[in-house]
Amino acid sequence: MVLMLHIAPIPVTPSSPPPLRRHRCPPPMAASASHQPKAAPVVLGCGAVGADYLATVASFPNPDDKIRSLALKVEGGGNAGNALTGAARLGLNPRIISKVADDALGRNILKELQDDGVDTSYMTENTNLYTHSWLSPNDAR
Repeated sequence: MVLMLHIAPIPVTPSSPPPLRRHRCPPPMAASASHQPKAAPVVLGCGAVGADYLATVASFPNPDDKIRSLALKVEGGGNAGNALTGAARLGLNPRIISKVADDALGRNILKELQDDGVDTSYMTENTNLYTHSWLSPNDAR
């Protein structure tokens, strides 16, 4: 079945306003829902966390040199831990899947991640592990 309809054109002159177009209004619930703040996207990371030993030295040592550090700072680190801390500082919702040792360094890493806003509920503490550590000399200049 074919239905043919003829609609006469609406004359438009420069003095008359253009014909009105009907816009569909959103339902009241959709309008109120669009004004609610959106939740931050979840960023899920799986990988290493560890302890960074940051030693401040007067100058970078030559091979086989023995030097003294001016200061030593221990912080949480590791690829996943660093990346997700950055995501939290950008306002995202980071979660980490990893494991740490059940020692003072491991507990400190967990606390640092939690303080930075990283969800650590998927992390485990293992008594048979040791905390991974990295040493990084930093030039004081």
